[in-house]
Amino acid sequence: MTLREIFSKNIKFYRTRNKLSQQELAEKCETATNYISEIETGRKFPSIEMIEKLSVVLEVPAWSFLYAEEAQKSFAVLSDKLPEKKKKEMLGEIFSEIQKIISKY
Repeated sequence: MTLREIFSKNIKFYRTRNKLSQQELAEKCETATNYISEIETGRKFPSIEMIEKLSVVLEVPAWSFLYAEEAQKSFAVLSDKLPEKKKKEMLGEIFSEIQKIISKY
């Protein structure tokens, strides 16, 4: 499975987990419904800005869109059990590490 396929599946997974239609997700992300459909089918790949919006609306860290299905499900179960403060701390640490990696390029 390609990274694009994993990403697409994960967007749909988190959208349905949040009980959102494609139209509702599009409205919350200030984009078109057909664009969400194209992301979920892998025909389009969103910008970093749109990934950030999706992350906020779907209430998951952006990097979770890149995990294969089993890891993603495990994270979803684990994160549901964590207090908000702990989630924010973990997210901050993760983004800090991602920034370190990105800054090397």
